Amino acid sequence: MLSSRRETLARLALASAATLFALGIMEVYLRLDDRRPPMELFRVELSGHPYSFRESPDRLRDLGHAVVFLGDSFTQGAACPREEAYPGALERLAQARGLDLEARNLGIGGTGPFHYAGLAEDLLATGARPLAVVVTLFENDIELDCGACRYEPELDASGELLDSDREELAQRCAACRAPQARAQDERLLLGLHEASYVWRLLRRAAAGFAVAMRWDFEGMARRDKKWADPAGLPRRLMRFAVARTGEQLRSAGIPSLVLLYPGVVSLRPDAPFVELYRRAAEDLSSASGLAVRSGHPAFLGRPNVREDMTYSLTDGHPSCEAHAMFAAFALAELGPLLALRSAPPAASRVAPP
Repeated sequence: MLSSRRETLARLALASAATLFALGIMEVYLRLDDRRPPMELFRVELSGHPYSFRESPDRLRDLGHAVVFLGDSFTQGAACPREEAYPGALERLAQARGLDLEARNLGIGGTGPFHYAGLAEDLLATGARPLAVVVTLFENDIELDCGACRYEPELDASGELLDSDREELAQRCAACRAPQARAQDERLLLGLHEASYVWRLLRRAAAGFAVAMRWDFEGMARRDKKWADPAGLPRRLMRFAVARTGEQLRSAGIPSLVLLYPGVVSLRPDAPFVELYRRAAEDLSSASGLAVRSGHPAFLGRPNVREDMTYSLTDGHPSCEAHAMFAAFALAELGPLLALRSAPPAASRVAPP
């Protein structure tokens, strides 16, 4: 009997050691698969608000021949060098075609539509007059972001918020103003994400399975419902933010374009967000008066497109190849807007930050 127990324990110890060894090998492989150049960020202050961009302050001083790109980590190019993220890729493509056009990437990871509205407002307040502005929205931009707190009084005065909406907004803004109050379990999950690539892979696999099964996974399975409901608070807030951005740019006489950057995990015609983006683009365009385009045509039906064009096994951001494809699409969409401009803009100067 004792010998049998010892044999069982020995087998368990051997199995545990083999599992740990396999996980260690997987961790090393995933780290190599996800290797990337470090991202250098520059701190810039616009109208009293601090920002961190991949663009140096020098590149923000003269925007007369530049298209400014606003967005989150998809625009920023979280997994690619600055020149290979889609704004940089667009600039190289435009100049290869002989176009006098530069790009300025003002994407910031973890932001959303209200942040883009505030950034556009702050940029214009410096006297900057870029050639055009492109706002890039991603599927997680349907979530309420901390940038909405800046517009809390205006949202309250708009008459569109229900009492429950005001309560939700107030709770969100309270959390935004006290990020140190983040729950312990949330801090633990963030620590695991930073420490282990195996954890990232397992989490991503679980998220993909949950979404495919229409289950909720940290709110991800609900995003399609939020995009699909024009009367829901998320869509109403997004319309407000996009319309606010459009008003600011129109008042300055600057052409603008809104692109909905698709997730690059399910690039197939029957994916749910294909139709959701198309309808949302029509709705946002009607509400804001801006040109709003779904970004799925950048990929669907194109040669060399794979269903999954993410950067690595553990990173769902677009690969540099996907950025290049989206850049070509964005440049084609920009063409008609820039052709509408009757005269070249005067050189625009921004005071050194």
